Amino acid sequence: MKKVYSIQHGKSVIFMPLLFLLILPFILGYSAYAYPGNLGTTLIFSGMLMLPYILPELYLNYQYWKNDYNQVLTIDLSKREVEITKGDTTARFSVEEVVSCDFINVRPGTRIYRDHAYLRIKTLDENYIITHLTVRPEVLLGELRLSFNDYDVFFPNLDYEKISSKQKAKNQAYFEGKKHEFLKRYDALQESELEEILKDRGRYADYAVEAAFEILNKRRVNSIIKV
Repeated sequence: MKKVYSIQHGKSVIFMPLLFLLILPFILGYSAYAYPGNLGTTLIFSGMLMLPYILPELYLNYQYWKNDYNQVLTIDLSKREVEITKGDTTARFSVEEVVSCDFINVRPGTRIYRDHAYLRIKTLDENYIITHLTVRPEVLLGELRLSFNDYDVFFPNLDYEKISSKQKAKNQAYFEGKKHEFLKRYDALQESELEEILKDRGRYADYAVEAAFEILNKRRVNSIIKV
């Protein structure tokens, strides 16, 4: 069974905080009536109250919308595989390939930004961010059955934690080490068992699948040479 998610909001979602400005004429009208001569003070006071809320909210909305725009998330629940398409680029990985997952949301009791939350999913090669504009993180975590780190922050700014070339090299070394481990583990398996791993690769990590492929390929080459 597959589920497909994409952003459910148009660009107008960015400007939702500006609706708060609609109440400004009512505040000014009431102030002009109740406190004649204090309109300037009221304007300054209203600005001091509204701008610290509106500007950060606009910034977050723009960040989240820009990240999720033109992004399609497809989940194969039976194989526990994830596909993320962004424009012409498609990334695929299984849940077993996820190194860690971070759930970033606002601190309990915080009223502002309380609707903003996102998942940062880390694999060996890349980090991916899915925000609440596409699907609520709680829903996605439940469907993927992922363990996660829960981070409560005051300002849920998007942090991609881009993987450096040094970290990629470390990840590659880890991959090769795990593959070497599985080469030893799978060496005693029958060809039919190795073929089963390749057919059902969604259940296995990439290094396990590659180890099975290498062993199977080596055996077939050796059998041809002997003939």
